[in-house]
Amino acid sequence: ATIIFRVKLIDFHNPKDEVQVIPNDEEPLNCKKAVPTDFIHATYAATEADGAVVSEASEIHTIVETGTLITGLYQAVVQLCEGVQYELIIPPHLAYGEWGLEDYISGSVVLHANLKIHESWPQIDAPKVALCNEDRTFEDCAKEDSMSQEEFEKCLEGCERIQGQPLKTREWSLNNQFQRLDRDESGALTKDEFQLTIKDHDEL
Repeated sequence: ATIIFRVKLIDFHNPKDEVQVIPNDEEPLNCKKAVPTDFIHATYAATEADGAVVSEASEIHTIVETGTLITGLYQAVVQLCEGVQYELIIPPHLAYGEWGLEDYISGSVVLHANLKIHESWPQIDAPKVALCNEDRTFEDCAKEDSMSQEEFEKCLEGCERIQGQPLKTREWSLNNQFQRLDRDESGALTKDEFQLTIKDHDEL
């Protein structure tokens, strides 16, 4: 008997592949680019090679070098001009690896991302890190004079998704941000420690 296979090649990759950066707009001469220590405000969306949605369009507010970006995004961000829309093709070893991320993305997936950095500026103090694009007050989130980590995490529900990388989930990112804001290491946030938005950048 003869067995006939019909195969559709979606994509392939080489472990030595690097991130492909494709500008969708003209890049201005001497454009401003972020450095690893900068805080960035960007928009991001991603699909698999076959068009399956990995991440709907969302906003990123993060310090580049903190480890909240997957490796491919981290490598690409410092190459990009502010205000220019880019397509990024990120091989699996620079995205979610051979095993993927449970309930989020399959293993060995080539990631196709659209990324635009709206603004970048020098790193700021931890209490001023923008974690939410809505203005939520201490009183909105805390029942007492201090805010527990559970209250902090609940307070950020509905805010833009915190970007993660393999083995670093949203829960890890929230815990990391809580620890950074908890300057006195008391295990709770005071009103002075709690701040979600950057006063000098109200557009976030």
